[in-house]
Amino acid sequence: MICSEINLRIRKDKSVRKELGLFIKEKERPREILTDLGKLNLPRDYYYDKNQEKYVSLLDHIICIRNYARIGDSLSARMVRLATDMSYAKSAAIATEGAVSRQTIKNHIRKINIPEKQPESIEKKVVKELRIYAVKTMCTCRDRTKKEVRKTKSYRW
Repeated sequence: MICSEINLRIRKDKSVRKELGLFIKEKERPREILTDLGKLNLPRDYYYDKNQEKYVSLLDHIICIRNYARIGDSLSARMVRLATDMSYAKSAAIATEGAVSRQTIKNHIRKINIPEKQPESIEKKVVKELRIYAVKTMCTCRDRTKKEVRKTKSYRW
C-alpha cells in the first residue's frame, strides 16, 4: 500500500527527522477512516516534535487527514446531501451501509456553516396613532389561583 511505504520512508530517514526534531513515540499506530471506497486502515508512526513540544503523525499531514477525522470529506458531503432528501438513518444506510449512526450524520450537518438567509428589507409603516383595546385578562394571584378580572381600558400612544 502506498501509505505504508511513505510511512516506512519517513521512519528510515533518521537524519532528516533529527534535523526537524522528530523522535518516534509509537510505531504502526492504527487509524481507520471511512471513505467512499470503504474502510481504510492506516498504520502510521506517531512522533514527538521537540521544537513545537507536541505529538504529531507525519503521514496524516502528508495525506491531508484532519485530526480526529473518522469519515472522509467526500463521504461526509455525500451523507449530508442524502440527508436533505431522506431520513438520517436511510442516508447512513445508503452512504455507508450502516457503518455510522444517525447522530454522526446530524453532527456532520451541524458542522457545515450555512449562512442564514437575510430577510429583505421591510419598510416600516409610520402610524400617527396606535390604539390598543383590552377586554379580559386572566391573572395569577399570590396564592397561585387564577382569577378573571374584567376591565376595559383603551390605551393611546
